[in-house]
Amino acid sequence: MRRAPGPLAIALLAAGLAASWACGRGASQPRLVVLVVADTLRDDQVSAERTPRILAALSGARRYTDARVNASWTLPSLASALTSRAVADLSGADGTLVGIPEAETALAERFRAAGFATAAFVANATLRPGNGFAQGF
Repeated sequence: MRRAPGPLAIALLAAGLAASWACGRGASQPRLVVLVVADTLRDDQVSAERTPRILAALSGARRYTDARVNASWTLPSLASALTSRAVADLSGADGTLVGIPEAETALAERFRAAGFATAAFVANATLRPGNGFAQGF
């Protein structure tokens, strides 16, 4: 059985793709946006001593150290972050968390509509197309 790539591999892949895509782009080309989301990684655990390769891969990137989530687990938290909707708005009539409903516009869809190419590299099985996380990619 093939093992899914870990967060470090995904961060390094994203950084490598960003660097190679950005090379040779003129000022008239759209800016590059790479969103790296690490599930259950607190900012106080990211340091030169603990995670030197992650920091090196993402050097020069903007780092938000005061981000907060709307839920305690991945499905509702990331669905909320990618749609700017409250977790309660992304729940079924019975309170079941459904991820990103088809009627919602996800962040990737907004980027795609603005002319950006979009791609996702995911190692968490919760973030699957059946939960709406493929919208815009």
